[in-house]
Amino acid sequence: MVVIVFHTALANNPTSVIDEVSTLPEISPNFIYQSAARQLAQYETANNFLLKFTNWQKISYSYLNPEHGVRVMQTDNTGSGSKTSYDQFIFYQLRKGAFTGNLIHYLLEHADFTNPSGWENTIQHALRRMSPALEETHAEGLHALMNHLCNVSLQGVNETITLPQIHRNHQVAELEFNFPIGEFHTQQLADLSTPETPFHLEKGKWQGLLNGKIDFIGMLGDQFYIIDWKSNHLGNQLSDYTAAGLQEAMDSNNYHLQYYIYLSALYRFLKIRLPNFDYDQHIGGVYYLFVRGIRADADTGIFFRKPSRQALLNFMQILDRG
Repeated sequence: MVVIVFHTALANNPTSVIDEVSTLPEISPNFIYQSAARQLAQYETANNFLLKFTNWQKISYSYLNPEHGVRVMQTDNTGSGSKTSYDQFIFYQLRKGAFTGNLIHYLLEHADFTNPSGWENTIQHALRRMSPALEETHAEGLHALMNHLCNVSLQGVNETITLPQIHRNHQVAELEFNFPIGEFHTQQLADLSTPETPFHLEKGKWQGLLNGKIDFIGMLGDQFYIIDWKSNHLGNQLSDYTAAGLQEAMDSNNYHLQYYIYLSALYRFLKIRLPNFDYDQHIGGVYYLFVRGIRADADTGIFFRKPSRQALLNFMQILDRG
């Protein structure tokens, strides 16, 4: 096919006409146009591709935590061990397992401990979100749980606090963190174990980012506290939630490793953001609150720990230097 293109055509001056003649390729009648965006990209094959950091991963407490034995309770399911209607609810009616853990965490993430008048709506919303069928049977019991949590005294190193003392603007729920870690062997952390603070770790070498979420961080005065909510069922009586029972639960579930990771994250954050940060002055400690055992007039269900500054630094140095 020949196409004659006229750039200028002046009838009275034919010598000024410029002719360009070109031949177009033959096109098949079955040709279908395909845009460049839809055409498959052609990639070169990478040869001898090597990772510089072969152990680099995003890991978490759960990733480091090996399969471990969980305390198995020989519980009485008849309700004969309970003494009050609240005991009946918290030990028997509030079922075991992940569902209750998710329900409690959602409730305590959104509850305002300083404003009891708002608890009813928060409980209602939590139940409707998790299981509307439980609204009639569980609302009253969860309200009692909130009362116990907000009236119990939490003994620390040199001070006693309560949840309503922590202003709403001075608390953060579900704080996610990521911090870099150098290459280390998990045996290095395991070697820091003591009978009182055992660490159990999956064997291997790791480096990369350590990720996690802290249930609750609250600031009271110039001190920061970590709180972790636990819905573990340790038994059907308050005596199962005393110091000995809690220590066993902490050991068997490897929670010591968990709070050392949480403290490492908080330490790093405050060191960057807080002028003249001092661990002994500004970190109040960690509370693990086993909510089934919490009572306003007792010290059951409360596990508190504040490692020495040196113990925490020893843990952090392994993660930092590998």
